[in-house]
Amino acid sequence: MPLSTNKLLKSINQMKNESISKTNRLILINQYEILKHLNTDLKEHYDKMIKILENGFNIEYDGKLFQFISDEISSDICEETINLLSMFSNIEDSMISLKLSNEQINSLSGLHFMGFDNQEEEEAMYYSYSKFLTEDDRFIWFKNKISGKMGHLEIYRILLGIYNDNKFNTKNELSLNDLKMLSQKVINEYNNPSDYSDIYKND
Repeated sequence: MPLSTNKLLKSINQMKNESISKTNRLILINQYEILKHLNTDLKEHYDKMIKILENGFNIEYDGKLFQFISDEISSDICEETINLLSMFSNIEDSMISLKLSNEQINSLSGLHFMGFDNQEEEEAMYYSYSKFLTEDDRFIWFKNKISGKMGHLEIYRILLGIYNDNKFNTKNELSLNDLKMLSQKVINEYNNPSDYSDIYKND
């Protein structure tokens, strides 16, 4: 039953602060009546939802009915997230395969995945989808690296552009020269490379 409620809420999520038909309101009321008996800890919450729906308090729909449903994340953002994680997977796998020293790894500024900032509006969408992917056992390498403390999306995009332009996305493994070229180009292209050379070094 909870799944049915979530599906219904998602289907009407585009109608925030607009009208929900009496039929849909009645379906939701019945679902909440069932849920409050299945989960007594949330009985007060479900009773409030029922009252809002019974009375048709439109202004309360967004703040109460949709509080557990995130805004939609576009397919473009999801695809870019996958491309970014695929690129960093290839880069990190290559570093491991090449058996680089810590000194060599630290010299490759701009090539290290530092997570996404969940507190920044745009990056939070990348964080959310990345978290879903790792929890779904995809890109598990990054499972404990998804959360970042500051925005890195701009330099990620610069790196991805250079990575794709040079056809590195077609290579299963990058050479040390490939990595050095990537690092140099991403730093050169960024406006203030001296400000970021330390930030993007591996700890």
